[in-house]
Amino acid sequence: MSASTALRGLLAERRAETEAVLSLVRRITSSLDADEILGEAVGLFAQLTGSAGALIYLLEPDAERLRVRAGTAGYEEWVGVYSLEVGVGLTGWTALNRAPAIVRENARDDPRYLLVPELHDERFESVLTYPLIPPSARLVGVVTLHTEAPHEFTEDDLTLVAPIAALVAASVETAQLYAERRRQLDAVRTLASAVDDLGSAAARRRALHGLADSARALLGADAVLLATRDAKGRFGVGAVAGTWRRAERVADAAVLEPLAGPVRLLTQARHGDVLAGVADAATGVAAPVRAGGELVGVLLAAGRQTATPALLDVLEAIAATAGQVILNGRLIDQVAGRNAERDFLEALVDGEEPEAVLVARARRLGIELAEQHVAVVFAADPAAGDPDGALARVRDAVLAAFPGSACAVRGLQAIALLRVRDETQLAARLERAARGKVAVAVGLSRARTGGQGHAEGFDEAAQAVRMGAALHGPAAVTRFDDLGVQRYLWSLAQEPARDVWQERLERLRGHDAEHASRLFETVERYLEANGNRKEAAALLYVHRNTLRQRFDRIRRVAQIDLDDPAVLFDLQVALRIVRYRDAAAS
Repeated sequence: MSASTALRGLLAERRAETEAVLSLVRRITSSLDADEILGEAVGLFAQLTGSAGALIYLLEPDAERLRVRAGTAGYEEWVGVYSLEVGVGLTGWTALNRAPAIVRENARDDPRYLLVPELHDERFESVLTYPLIPPSARLVGVVTLHTEAPHEFTEDDLTLVAPIAALVAASVETAQLYAERRRQLDAVRTLASAVDDLGSAAARRRALHGLADSARALLGADAVLLATRDAKGRFGVGAVAGTWRRAERVADAAVLEPLAGPVRLLTQARHGDVLAGVADAATGVAAPVRAGGELVGVLLAAGRQTATPALLDVLEAIAATAGQVILNGRLIDQVAGRNAERDFLEALVDGEEPEAVLVARARRLGIELAEQHVAVVFAADPAAGDPDGALARVRDAVLAAFPGSACAVRGLQAIALLRVRDETQLAARLERAARGKVAVAVGLSRARTGGQGHAEGFDEAAQAVRMGAALHGPAAVTRFDDLGVQRYLWSLAQEPARDVWQERLERLRGHDAEHASRLFETVERYLEANGNRKEAAALLYVHRNTLRQRFDRIRRVAQIDLDDPAVLFDLQVALRIVRYRDAAAS
């Protein structure tokens, strides 16, 4: 009998099994979905070898761990969850050495074998592992097969597994390359759509957020920060994708100017101050954002994965497009000759335009007044070094943190209408946005929806920022609803009439100005200490004998007896009114 006749006879006898195997092979090699390929392949490996359990691990991008991506029945819950380091266990040994392995019996006796009880490994007798290596010679993963006694793997099983492993490896690599090309294509599409409509500030912010999102997806980064640089060289947060803690600190000239050269990879050893803002970030990448020959920003990405050289070209394209968005925005604002965002906010403050007009103007800016908004007023400390720069930085930070909102600077204040869905963390987020070298106080109104009532909202925010600064200092964040009874004292402070306690306190201030004394401050600190002399002396940094002498002088100058507990409440109210009157006059 000839060899061909014998082969035809064998195929005729096993036609059903042969067609089933060929069908599975065709499905594996025709798919561009890695999960689909692996799902088909794991069943084929188990069927060919008579395995009781089969797993396929893929090498993760960091090339340090293998993660389960497919398994036969009983392993479903571990797919995408269980992983092990390269070099650990028989599977890790195969990945490290790029060589197959067989343990014919008593698998647990082999020093390379790792028993994983949650995977029910204790029931297995024999193990076969085979590396998945495509024609590119790049390790893709490992297939691990188990049998139960008395079945043992042999060299024949290796012969069966080898060609299927090569096919699976090639198909998985093709699917991964296809997925990467799709991500690049999506990024290019985003680049194209990002510059379609830049007529409004809100549209430009949406474009920058879209570019940051694309960069994050493309690089597999945990977070992306797009920092913008204005004409004066000041950096601000333009957009954030993912969670980048303390983004405002990173968006600083001292941090970013050294990264404004060519595209570079970031490491914990050299750039820990940048990467610290992203949890578990091991590496990162920085790309300058340029337009018209000028540095207009820096694009940062950080996470557990490193960008490949091929992807750095696309990152540069994203950075270049971001540069055009930023530069075009400047040109549009210059040509328009006015700030539409500021004009819109001024109209809300005035409260004279009809609701339909306000809604239409808001939509042109990408703002939906039907959603919930809060009016906010930021006030920079006029005694600080650069209040204008501080408010410009706050505006950039606020607009980056609250898409669909509006913010404009006017004088020593900035006003904003913020879209908010959850107010629980609003004060904390605004405090972070306002934090900087120059103290900036923040006042928040009640939340409102619709086009009406925002004039009252800005009045509430203005009152809150003035009262908060008077009560808690120049960097206070104050909600209108938290003012409570203090609002009534504020109203009293606007009246010209003084009661006897206010007059006596004013007399003390006049005496301090004339004699360079600190009697008014002494009263203030004593009330702050709730009548406790020891605490008051500590607040004033004086000895208690000095405090007692001041009490005598206060009694002589202003007829205020601080030893009389009955007057303390009246003094506290009067002092608060005096301070509010000072704040209102400033």
